[in-house]
Amino acid sequence: GIVIADAMIFGALAVAGNSGGPMDFIKSGETGFLVDGYDHDSIASVVRGLLLDHKMQKDIAQNGYNFAKKELTWDQHCSTIFTSLNKN
Repeated sequence: GIVIADAMIFGALAVAGNSGGPMDFIKSGETGFLVDGYDHDSIASVVRGLLLDHKMQKDIAQNGYNFAKKELTWDQHCSTIFTSLNKN
């Protein structure tokens, strides 16, 4: 998931498998897309839709960037860990 998060911080539109780490930070259709990584038709459908809709490409990439810059920074990550440790 870290590679995808890094890509989002650089403004890339994320299309990722719907299992594991990406499920923690991609809201499908909002900050990127989650697809069944084994379903080639599903992947092709999402990519085709993005290629045909430039506004959607830009909007979702921007949403992903905004989310990543706010929530997926090292400062935020460390803050979350310290907060969790202080609760115990």
